[in-house]
Amino acid sequence: MLPEEKLNRLIQKELNSSDPVKSIACEWEIIILSALSKVSEIEYEKIFVEEGRAPDVFCRLSSGTCFLADITTVSDREAHKENPAHYFFQQVSEFLNKRGVSSKGIDIRIDGDFVGKYGDQKVKLALPQKGEIPNFIKKNLSSFAKAISSSGSEPHQILIDDGAIKIQIVYTPNSNFSGGGYLSYTSLYSLTRNPIFNRLEQKAKQLKKSGFSGITGIFICDGWCSSLNKMATGTREISQDLVIQNFFQNNRRVSFILIVTPEEENSGFSTMMRNKLNFFSNPNADYPVTDELFKTLDLMEQRLPKPESMPINALKSLEENSSIGLSHYGGYTMAGDMIKISSRTLVELLAGILDADKFLADHFDCVNESSQIPNFFKNKILDGKMIEKIELGKSDDDDDDDDDWIIIKFGESDSAISPYR
Repeated sequence: MLPEEKLNRLIQKELNSSDPVKSIACEWEIIILSALSKVSEIEYEKIFVEEGRAPDVFCRLSSGTCFLADITTVSDREAHKENPAHYFFQQVSEFLNKRGVSSKGIDIRIDGDFVGKYGDQKVKLALPQKGEIPNFIKKNLSSFAKAISSSGSEPHQILIDDGAIKIQIVYTPNSNFSGGGYLSYTSLYSLTRNPIFNRLEQKAKQLKKSGFSGITGIFICDGWCSSLNKMATGTREISQDLVIQNFFQNNRRVSFILIVTPEEENSGFSTMMRNKLNFFSNPNADYPVTDELFKTLDLMEQRLPKPESMPINALKSLEENSSIGLSHYGGYTMAGDMIKISSRTLVELLAGILDADKFLADHFDCVNESSQIPNFFKNKILDGKMIEKIELGKSDDDDDDDDDWIIIKFGESDSAISPYR
């Protein structure tokens, strides 16, 4: 499907990029391309005119109908850079913990304001710049931490207000919770000054420069953008639907937009992941969407793999330099003479990568003779039992997990390692 040089570029420069957002964007691109290839004939980065742009995918349907599309990922990264609230909370917690003060009972309130005219606004929190936060905390919270440390049974409060920075931190003794609050700076308060509209404008220009005449579309994927596929709640907030309607009014060349986001569904005590798709057809398009195209995209949805995690969790994993998929580490099932453990865990244990004491502690909470929890494998040896059968098992709900289960079954007592009985 992809020429080798383009595939290598995707893998080396984007999928394995040190930039987590770029890695996730590349993963989304591969996912959409794969799904489209199963329901249509596709060409990757097809060039139509000399020196023209080459959008991501050209699709030909069974009837001969064609469309050209770009795949993009939208995130709130710029908003987080301008308003480093998450980083501030993290730094405060680390600062207090280093001084023996738990974050339990700490409540942080950050002031902020709307910048711009009503209907065309952004939120600016009253925080220092990200690079200044560690020194700011050290300068302003040292005496606060010392007061809590010396008299933790009493409430404490600090208010910092120098005009540009306005923060209140309250300590409540005997509380098991920490909290905080600030204006939502990732919500949409403008039809045009937001990451969704900015990316749509960028991709519309690229589609125009391709020189292609026909149906065109934009796939928008979630790289941790809180306003994607979310209802507007406040009176100032603007929904993604209004942003897209506004975009369509001034972009007749774009025929459709398809938004793809992972979604968590809570069912009882478990959480299920699924893809949520939202399709928008441009009523003013020069080349309107056909029924066949709509049905093709509906089929494409069925070919999308089930998400493994929400974008925020995927980003955090990548930021921690983890390029390894989710494993079943720490999970196990014991029943009689059978134990089921992670396949990857077993291999790492045998390879010496995983320390044996750590494995025992994390699985059975036993690293010494005085432990109250029995070591399953040691008990089998003491009973004179040897491995009778080893099987590879898949998860009950997903054959695409990044780890499998090893099922080890022990037989009856064997005289080879135990007395006759």
